[in-house]
Amino acid sequence: MLDFWIRWLAIWFLGFSLSLAKGAEGPPVTLTGTVFDFGAAPLKGARVYIHTARPKDAVSVTGASSYPDCAKRAITDAEGKFKIEGLDPNLSFRLLIAAKEHAPKFEDDVVPESDSVDIYLQPSRTEEEVKHRMGRRVVDDAGRAV
Repeated sequence: MLDFWIRWLAIWFLGFSLSLAKGAEGPPVTLTGTVFDFGAAPLKGARVYIHTARPKDAVSVTGASSYPDCAKRAITDAEGKFKIEGLDPNLSFRLLIAAKEHAPKFEDDVVPESDSVDIYLQPSRTEEEVKHRMGRRVVDDAGRAV
């Protein structure tokens, strides 16, 4: 029985090693897009991060954030446009987009070979909305804070 597990582990390790060594097939690709506010005005200075990645046509053998492409990011220009170059053509990505005075947003299953990505961000909550939402407290029968 021990011999079976040693063989199984050796085969699994070989497959894992080959999948890592295989790397990207084909030339690197570029992801382009535009970030807008909810009124469709371009957002300058928004940050676009590659949050996680996964193979398009296979099962991942590593963690979703352990791909080298997950360290890549861009900042939008005055027209809200961004470009992230040198991406693995075999991966699809989950983006995280953040901008001042706007709620952050995840964009799932982004494939660089497809058309340019358009992303719309909602405004963040105002300070008054946050106070209203968080303005409760728990008290005992005498009205003292618990």
